Amino acid sequence: MIPDSVFYYGTKVPLTRIGQFALANCGGITSIYISDGIRTIEQEAFCFVDSLVSISFPTTADTICSYHVNIDLLDTVTFRSSIPPVRGVTYMYHNGHFPSVINIPCGSYDEYYTLYAYANPPQNHLHEQGSPDYYVHLACNYDERGSVTIQEQQGNFISCDSSCIITATANGGYRFMYWSNGSTANPDTLFLNGDTTVTAIFSNVPDPQICMVSVQDNHNMVVWDNGEPCNIYRVYREGVVAGEYEAIAEIHYDSLPIFIDSASRPMTRSYRYRISALDYDSIEGAISPVHKTMHLSISQGLSGRWNLQWTPYEGAEYTTYIIYRGTTADSLEQIDIMPADGNTSYTDETAPDGDVFYQVGIVMANGCTSAETKSASISRSNIATNGTVGIRDINADGISIYSDGGHIVVKGTTDEVRVFDMVGRSVHNEALPAGVYMVKIGERPAHKVVVIR
Repeated sequence: MIPDSVFYYGTKVPLTRIGQFALANCGGITSIYISDGIRTIEQEAFCFVDSLVSISFPTTADTICSYHVNIDLLDTVTFRSSIPPVRGVTYMYHNGHFPSVINIPCGSYDEYYTLYAYANPPQNHLHEQGSPDYYVHLACNYDERGSVTIQEQQGNFISCDSSCIITATANGGYRFMYWSNGSTANPDTLFLNGDTTVTAIFSNVPDPQICMVSVQDNHNMVVWDNGEPCNIYRVYREGVVAGEYEAIAEIHYDSLPIFIDSASRPMTRSYRYRISALDYDSIEGAISPVHKTMHLSISQGLSGRWNLQWTPYEGAEYTTYIIYRGTTADSLEQIDIMPADGNTSYTDETAPDGDVFYQVGIVMANGCTSAETKSASISRSNIATNGTVGIRDINADGISIYSDGGHIVVKGTTDEVRVFDMVGRSVHNEALPAGVYMVKIGERPAHKVVVIR
């Protein structure tokens, strides 16, 4: 240890300089620690100290002259000052040998690297001191898709504040998706508590967009355009918690880009949907914006009028509502149009007597464009009717429906018959309690039936 003061004729005198050849040719010294207070270390102060392995310079040293260490065993050099001393690195290079580790204070890497950038080469040896070394291994899921780097760090051993900034750069045709630790930030900051391996996930998976949701045959229909190739499309529907979406279907890319949600109950309420695409490694792209169906309800007005009320469509631009009416669900015709200016109600003043069926539609400003879906441009609501069907009240298309002792009887068809309560739950068609039910015959629109006991 070289102290910060010496006694001169019995008086303690501060030591601010280590002179030329001060420890030259001193054998047996393996480590030197220079106390704070010393500002200048002159040329060749430690030359030919052949056994020297490590040396620590003080925080106060602002000048270290060149060529004062010319031995081949020096392995570790420590600079305790965050401001690099003038000529503080190049003097340690000799006969092709350079110290393995140059310790510097945390946060001072840029200063040392900039000042000594011409040295041979300090950037591979500079080591910010602080917490223990942690090794960071960065990788890509496929090397040809991109690259990863550690910002503001040289090498993969991280010390100092045990954090580092990692960056992923995609090659042409690909994009960064996320890190294997789940983070989607890029650049991202790693906070380390041990050796860490992080992989950047790249993909060329597209981000598909829904072009329309609609009601067809009493079920919701989700339509999108086939874009860039992928493996499958994943369809999401909002669950029982607002804003939380559940995956309900996966459609292969080579299938029609249409999904019929057979579990939906559009006569009961509206639904929100989103979609995404997955590549062949099951890497999922971004989930699309929301599209929401319209839900139409009907109430009786004065003098035979029928009032319609519906929830607006969400997710696309449109300017006009179309009002449809028919005496059966299969005979709907346009009876009026109205601007989509925020008003979502309509009163039919010329409704015919008896059962009347209604539907609301909109023309998409930007409809579907792919060859498979280009005809899909009008989104429709559920069908609402003023009629309820009691015992022996339905006779249509040769099909009759009536109630017999709590059992709904359907005659005139071999299609599958399903019965649902008004909550949408499938019920066993035996000993039904009095109430209102929906009867679904094959793919036909559902009929509302009142069971009277």
